Amino acid sequence: MTGVLAMMRASLRIHLRSRLALPMLLAVLAADVALPLAIRGDGTLEGLIRLHLTYTLGLASFLLGLFSLWAGCGGISREAETRTLQLLVTKPVPRLSIWLGKWLALLVIDAALLAVALAASAATLHCRIQSPAFTDADRATTLPIALTSLTSLHPDLPDISATVETDLGRLRAEGRLPDLPEKTIRAQLRHAALVRANTIHPGAEHLWTFTPPPHIPRDAPAWMQFHCDTSAFGVSETAIYCYPGSLVAAIARSLDISPTWQPTPIVTGIPALHPTPERLDAFADPRSGIFSLTVKNADPAHATLFFDPDDGIVLRVRTGTFAGNYLRAGLLLYGRLALLAAVGLALGTFFSTPVAAFASVVLLLLLQLSGFIGGAAQADRAVFVANVAPFGAHVHAGDANAETEAAPPTPLARAAATALYWLYRGTWACIRPLMDDDAIDRLATATAIPAREVASSLLRRLLLLPLLLGLLSAAVLRSREWALPAES
Repeated sequence: MTGVLAMMRASLRIHLRSRLALPMLLAVLAADVALPLAIRGDGTLEGLIRLHLTYTLGLASFLLGLFSLWAGCGGISREAETRTLQLLVTKPVPRLSIWLGKWLALLVIDAALLAVALAASAATLHCRIQSPAFTDADRATTLPIALTSLTSLHPDLPDISATVETDLGRLRAEGRLPDLPEKTIRAQLRHAALVRANTIHPGAEHLWTFTPPPHIPRDAPAWMQFHCDTSAFGVSETAIYCYPGSLVAAIARSLDISPTWQPTPIVTGIPALHPTPERLDAFADPRSGIFSLTVKNADPAHATLFFDPDDGIVLRVRTGTFAGNYLRAGLLLYGRLALLAAVGLALGTFFSTPVAAFASVVLLLLLQLSGFIGGAAQADRAVFVANVAPFGAHVHAGDANAETEAAPPTPLARAAATALYWLYRGTWACIRPLMDDDAIDRLATATAIPAREVASSLLRRLLLLPLLLGLLSAAVLRSREWALPAES
C-alpha cells in the first residue's frame, strides 16, 4: 500500500504540473457559471430549473469524462515514450501498484473537479431561482415539486391475458399472423390491448388504481402527473374530472392545439390536483391503502383521449430531498468518471499514445451513438435478422421497366445479419457500464435516485471493473520487455 500511495503522490504532481488540469477547471467553471446566462428557458420556473441542471451538469460531465479518458491514456503511454516508466519498472514495485497509484491520482483530481462543478451549478441555480423575474408565488408552487425527490407509482395493470389470447387466436384463424416469433407477437398484442384499455371515449370514464409499496410513507405529499393525446384538432376546451377516493377535484385546461392530423399532447409536466400537495393517505382507502382515480372524458368537442400505457397517469410521491438526490446523482457521475479513467489507463498500457488517443476517440463516438446501438442490441434477434437480411436484395421482374420485387434473403445474408446483431450486442455490453444512468435527467425531472442503485453502481465502477482492468494492465506491464534509456 505504501508503494501505491507513493505512486499516487508522484502522479498527482505530474498531473498538476501538466497543461490539462487548470484549463479543465476553467472550462468546468465556464460551463456552470457562463452557460446559465445563455439559458432562457420557456418562461416558467420549472422549465428553467430543468434546463439549468440538464445543460450545466451535462456539459460538465462531458468535459470531465473527456479529461478522465485522455489523462488516463497519457498516464502510462507518455511515460513509456519518455523512458520514465522503464526506470520505474526496475524498482521493486508491483506492476499493479503502479497502475493503481496512477488511477487513484486521477480519482482525486476527478473528485475535486466534480465537486467544483456540483457546487458551482447549485450556486448559480440558487441565484437564478431568486431572480426578480419570478414571484414568491411562483417559487412557493413550483419549488416543492421541481426541487425534491419523487418516486413514480404507475397504475396497477389490468389482467389482459385473455384478451391477448383471443386476439392471437383470431389472427391465427384468419391466417394473418406475421412471420415473427410468437413471443414478439404476444408482446405487440399486449401493448395494443393496454392502449385500448387506456383509451377514454367521449362521455366515458376510466378507473385507475395505485398500490403503493410498503416503504412509501402514507403521509408523504403526492401529485398526479397526466400525459395524454386527443383525437381532436384545432382549439377546444377539455375538462377532466378526477374522483380520488371520496374527494372530487376538477382539472380544466384550455387546449390550444395547432391544426394537425396527428394526435397532439395536451397535458404534460407535473400538474397538481390541488394548489398545494395532498397527503397520500388523504386519497387512499383507509383499509387497503390503495389509491383510486376515476377520469371522465367531458370534452365538449367529443374528442377521444389516449393515455399512454407507460406514463399516461403517474402518481408521484415525495420520498426524499433535493439535496440527497443531488448528492446521489453526483456519486453516479463520479463512478462513471472513475471507470473512464480506468479505461483510459488500460488503453495507455496496451497501446502507444497516438493509438490510445485514437481508441479513446472511437470510444467517445460509440458513447454518442449509444442510443442507436442500444436500440439495435436490445431488439429481438429474429426481428432484427428478418428486417436486416433482405436489405438491398432485389430482383427485377420481367422487363427492365417493371417494378422490383424483394428477394428472399439468402443464407449468407441471414448469417451476416446475425453477425451484425451480435456485434451490436457485444458493443453495447462493453459501453453500457460507461453510460451515465440518466442521473442528470432524473435529477432535472425530480425523479428519485435509489441509494441501492448508487451503491450497486459504485461497486461495479469503483471496484470490480477497475480491478479487472488493473489486473489486465499489470499482466501487460509484466509481459513487455522494457529497454532502459541509454547512458549518456
